[in-house]
Amino acid sequence: MRNRARYGVTARGATHLRRAPASSAPSSRGLTVQQWRTAEELAAEHDRLAATLNDWHPPYAHGVGLIPGDAPTPRADHFQVVNVGQSSLPGVVMADVTGYRRGTASITLRRDELERAIRQLAPAEAFTEHPHPNLWTWRDRYLPALTADRNARLVAVFLATEEVTSHEAAEVAAFREAVKINNDGASLACVALGGATATAQVFQTPDSKSARRGYSRSPGFH
Repeated sequence: MRNRARYGVTARGATHLRRAPASSAPSSRGLTVQQWRTAEELAAEHDRLAATLNDWHPPYAHGVGLIPGDAPTPRADHFQVVNVGQSSLPGVVMADVTGYRRGTASITLRRDELERAIRQLAPAEAFTEHPHPNLWTWRDRYLPALTADRNARLVAVFLATEEVTSHEAAEVAAFREAVKINNDGASLACVALGGATATAQVFQTPDSKSARRGYSRSPGFH
């Protein structure tokens, strides 16, 4: 049975959580038909939605991974986009969809929840000055991959800090490795992961360490 639990760090470290049935999913507060055409509008939507999340503590990093059905364990290259920094509209959207509020956690994500996140984030595509790696990856890579691989699974990972805690879930460890590759590399770099080559889309916000170190960066709202 899938039970809902509080999200965050337990005494044993990062949690891995399965989601409640669809009827218990959080309400869709962020759905809108408008389009956000400027960075200011994206920032305003980020702040508006964040204000609706009770006890919200922005994570240090977050990302959504798609783990193929034949993968024995999660790997860093299963996370196609790494978001580092606290001012992230995709992060707030995913927190709204999953119920995440604080701490380090990995949360099982259903297809319908990913589709809801895509709908919430879609108005950001009207802002054409920067790419939208989260939206494009979720919609154009993950949804077709889920159709092709019925045993694939989605997981949303949130890291409270850079500090590794004990007994972290395998999904959290894999995402931390993706973040490490992000911090050691450059934006949109092609990196070697476990003998295979994968494109690591790096999405850094202005307040992230990587951005301060001079890597290419985007406003962090899409």
